Amino acid sequence: MPAISAADPAMTTPIAHLTNV
Repeated sequence: MPAISAADPAMTTPIAHLTNV
């Protein structure tokens, strides 16, 4: 998982994982 997902509380959603790709 991208560091952005772990660093951003608002980005810890499953959607964030898809958008980070």
